[in-house]
Amino acid sequence: EFHLATLQPFLHSCAQLIPSVNVKNIIIALVDRLAASKEIELPEDLFNTFSEQISNIIKSRPEMPLEDIIIMKGSLINFSIKKISEKQKREESMNAVLGATLEVIKNKCNGAQIHFKTNVGKELLKFLKIPITRREDNNLSGMAPIKLSLKMSNFKNLLKVTDTELHKQITLSLLNSALDSGIEDKILEENRLSLEEIETLLSEICEPLRIGPPIEDGQELEEEFIDEQTLLSRFIHYLLSPVCVDPEDLELKYLILSSSKKILSSGGPHRIRYTYCSIVFEALKLTLSYNKRDPEKDPKWEKKCNKIFQFVNQTISALSDSNSPDLCLHLFLQAALNANKTRVKDKEAVAYEFSTKALSIYEDEISDSKQRLSCLLLIIATIKEIDFKSEENIQPLRSQCPLNASKLVKKPDQCRAILSASLLFCDKEKIENDAIKCIKKCVKIATTLMDTELKIQLFVEILSHLSLLVKYKNEEIEAMIREMIEKINEQKKEVTLSELTEKQFVK
Repeated sequence: EFHLATLQPFLHSCAQLIPSVNVKNIIIALVDRLAASKEIELPEDLFNTFSEQISNIIKSRPEMPLEDIIIMKGSLINFSIKKISEKQKREESMNAVLGATLEVIKNKCNGAQIHFKTNVGKELLKFLKIPITRREDNNLSGMAPIKLSLKMSNFKNLLKVTDTELHKQITLSLLNSALDSGIEDKILEENRLSLEEIETLLSEICEPLRIGPPIEDGQELEEEFIDEQTLLSRFIHYLLSPVCVDPEDLELKYLILSSSKKILSSGGPHRIRYTYCSIVFEALKLTLSYNKRDPEKDPKWEKKCNKIFQFVNQTISALSDSNSPDLCLHLFLQAALNANKTRVKDKEAVAYEFSTKALSIYEDEISDSKQRLSCLLLIIATIKEIDFKSEENIQPLRSQCPLNASKLVKKPDQCRAILSASLLFCDKEKIENDAIKCIKKCVKIATTLMDTELKIQLFVEILSHLSLLVKYKNEEIEAMIREMIEKINEQKKEVTLSELTEKQFVK
């Protein structure tokens, strides 16, 4: 009460203090003390009073360091958050403080940018983080930091007077604040974003993450760079979440994905390697959302799904320059599985197209022996999972898998891959002769190994695989099971089995 009664003469006196007095600390202590008050009702014009008097103090002290001015302005932002309950008025007050700070910076810096590693840069970072990271107060319940940063026009304007590194640090704080906001259970329509706002966000606010110094092929990527691009990739998912977009507005989601892809393309192959993955997965999720639509209410749902599959194909193909063939292979296989889950009439043709692209990448671009095995096993598992009805589609794929398996460098890898490929020739009702041929080839490969312990291990794996096929009641399968048991028992006389192999054999 005393502070309020003596506020005007106190602030007026502060402006008259001699230059050597640290007036910044006096003002901040007063503002923070009143901002922390809970039982005393404050005048409605108190913010305006503080704002006006702080401006007067700044004018009366032209020698005041810029970082001190920014710290005082920060106390006004903090006061707005804590004491202005009406949302629009609070946002207008904060934007006004940002605007006034921008004017001071322009006057003090004469067009020069503020650098991250300077004292001014460090204080400006703290200052801009206040409105987008503070949410422990009741006034901020449901306040989405992204929406707030876009509504406060001077937030974006202040980014223009910073260097790239400072701009990037502010953007990282904003994105982390959004991802950690925890307001999914308090989704508000007013906080959702329009296409224009998302385009502004990605193209302007996220500019230092989206583009940057060119990266040469073969250059090792720094951990910091990978973390930043991974964060931006996570943020793409956030932009398509119910927090930002109505889950039923599928058309808007598609427009956001298309626009995001276009904006992020300027980042070059090493950046889209991370950001395009999110776009692909969100697009595939969108096809499943369209798939649930009632054809009577949306007769064009199937056409829209096919359009999205084309978009997915183009997006993954654009990653071909990012020197990450394994990533493209994984994405094509995921797209194939996704197509199989829809009711699209041509879903089998779509799945086949994506599967053949993955197989082509494997044959032409995957060279590392360990990677070839893991990728081939993934291809086999994907083809097995897809419900191909047409023999024209399934036959080329399943015949190519054991062929590729036999080309692997290491014989144990050949054996395991061909063993997996044999399942492509089995269905719920019957086992084809080609499956038996594959297993016999595995036995032949394992028999030629000189390492007895490895040979037994492969025999056990073949036996384990054969046990899955007993349900077909095939005489050749039963004969091979007996043969493998004999081979294993015979080899066991020469070498002791490992504990894991012994357990697998006994079971």
